[in-house]
Amino acid sequence: MPVIDGRGRLFGKLNLIDAITVAVVLGLIPLAYGAFMLFRVPVPIITSIEPTQVRRGDSATLKLTGSGFRPFLVARLGDNEASAFLVQSPTIAEVRMPETLPPGNYDLTLFDQARELIRIPGAVTVNAIRVPSAPARWIRPAPPLPPPVMQLRVVGEFIGVSRDVAELIRGGLKLSEPVAEQWESPRRPKMTAEVLSVGATQDGVRHLRVGTAMNINAVTITAPAPDEVHVPALIRASCVINPNPAPLLSDCWFGDTILAQTETIVLTEVGEGGVGGRVNQVRFMITEVLSSAGPTMSPSRADVEVEGEFFGLTQDDLRFVEVGSKFERWKDEPFAEVVVLGIPEPDTQGVNIGGEAIQAPADGEFAVRAIIRISCVITANEGCLVDGTVLAQNATKPLPLPGRSDQLKFLIDEIRPAHASMESPLDRVDVQVEGEFFGLTQDALRFVQVGAEFRRWNDEPLAEVLLLGTPEPGTQRVRIGSDVLRTPTDDELTVRAIVRMSCVIATANGECFVGDTVLAENATVFLPVPNSSDQVRFLVGEMRPGNAQPVFASVRTAMATVRVRFLVGQEVLDTMNVGDVDLGGSVTLPSDADRAILMEIGQDQKRVTGILSRDGLLGRNIQVEGPVVSFDGRVRIPVVFTESGWWYGAQSIKIGAGFNFQTVSGAMRGSIVDMVISDEKVGVAQ
Repeated sequence: MPVIDGRGRLFGKLNLIDAITVAVVLGLIPLAYGAFMLFRVPVPIITSIEPTQVRRGDSATLKLTGSGFRPFLVARLGDNEASAFLVQSPTIAEVRMPETLPPGNYDLTLFDQARELIRIPGAVTVNAIRVPSAPARWIRPAPPLPPPVMQLRVVGEFIGVSRDVAELIRGGLKLSEPVAEQWESPRRPKMTAEVLSVGATQDGVRHLRVGTAMNINAVTITAPAPDEVHVPALIRASCVINPNPAPLLSDCWFGDTILAQTETIVLTEVGEGGVGGRVNQVRFMITEVLSSAGPTMSPSRADVEVEGEFFGLTQDDLRFVEVGSKFERWKDEPFAEVVVLGIPEPDTQGVNIGGEAIQAPADGEFAVRAIIRISCVITANEGCLVDGTVLAQNATKPLPLPGRSDQLKFLIDEIRPAHASMESPLDRVDVQVEGEFFGLTQDALRFVQVGAEFRRWNDEPLAEVLLLGTPEPGTQRVRIGSDVLRTPTDDELTVRAIVRMSCVIATANGECFVGDTVLAENATVFLPVPNSSDQVRFLVGEMRPGNAQPVFASVRTAMATVRVRFLVGQEVLDTMNVGDVDLGGSVTLPSDADRAILMEIGQDQKRVTGILSRDGLLGRNIQVEGPVVSFDGRVRIPVVFTESGWWYGAQSIKIGAGFNFQTVSGAMRGSIVDMVISDEKVGVAQ
């Protein structure tokens, strides 16, 4: 087939003229895009504005730095059009502000005819000028009176100072406003300041704008400022009262700066002879202005005790949390002190899983319960104030670390008067509580031992286990109709126990408190597990004086005479004698408890073939088949009756149950084939 046929088609399918037209159009596309990018008018970009604050009535000019500036653009400040927009170069332009602009915060917007090109929110702030006092009306000419001057206490921090200058800022340092020529009459008095207290030096930071080119202020970050520190301080500053006309309230000025929150005043040291000292031109940012210069400790200040916990502690933070540790806002003026301290435990954090909040361990973090004494200001309406924050339950109070910029976090549980934790001996009493540990896992059993102590604070046991029963399968109460039944629970154990608890007697109604729980029948007391954030639950049954004999009053005991069919080796049988006392229950029985006694060794002895398994007595870890002796022995056993039957230590006494009998010389194992329970030893378990 020819490339171009007789009808002028390319390969017989495409007209040649159409193919040339398509090729020309495709070639013009990149040429058109290049021309658009070359000749389009760029959108202006503003990277900085100077100044950002002006005073009302001043003929101010804003200097814009950026790119894409061109003539014939229109600048607007809020809804007000600027007096002029002057372009020095594509990167520098000026905006002349109208003098009639009222005080406030204004967005800067650039327009091309009616089309908005760029907007900078909150670019310029117009400050109100100081309202002059109404002119005095004199009867006869007289010299003008000097403006009234007063002194106020000002809380804040010296910002952006070097470490060398920070060392010079100390209590008693005399400062003043920088010296400047004064042309007004009468001459305004020179404002002075004195440092009263100095806090711990903190590392300096800078706030940086990192927004987009269209809105540089949209995002800000905080970054460390190298070689700069902040010094918290309390100063006494003089200021000139400006009596504004009604209804405006008066204000107080330190030089050209009003004393108010977030304002910054410039200070310099007053040296000998009135000349400048070593501290020159430092800035002090105000966080709080106190009503008047007063004593160090005002009558409205008081000490309170706050119970709660330090949380989110690292291993390094723990060395700052000790009884007697003090947290200072100003040097030599502690505002918080640790009075009582608990045991460090692993911290937890809340995790939301499927809409349900659970507590999960926080890796590498600890929590410590504590009572701290805090100095605060008592107010009529707001309660107890510390650093302007009201102390309240469930609030978190930051406490500064000595000599560091870090802080510890303290979660408040309860607030009470000072010295409330120092109860008198009459307020605290020991009681003996009989009940049961319930809901125990196999692992939690190791914390429930005779002599085990549960502590809330160091050196102050909250509870001590005096007597333990035998672990039994746990049960739970289920209500069916009007009846309450007990059903077994999987993988949970219950242990009867007698626990000595230290409780606080409430003076109002005589109730006895252990932690936040009133000791009463069927009440549940939560006891903290040592070195863990877990707790074990104890159900209160009966209460008696703390010095009472620790016995289970509600458990019946008796004496059982049982016939046991033993299966032992001949060498073991030769060591056994009538009257031998069992020693195998030393782990589960109290040291003074009655023991089982071998009363008879049957004469009808048979030799059979048996197997000694790896579960054999005396630690035998072999499995051997060989001749053994089978005989019946009579044993007298002191038993205790529980819900699951008769027990001897950890051995269940019932027909068919296994029974172990051990002496110093040997040990036998058998099974119970007959038993008789007598009431000759009715009483209580020792």
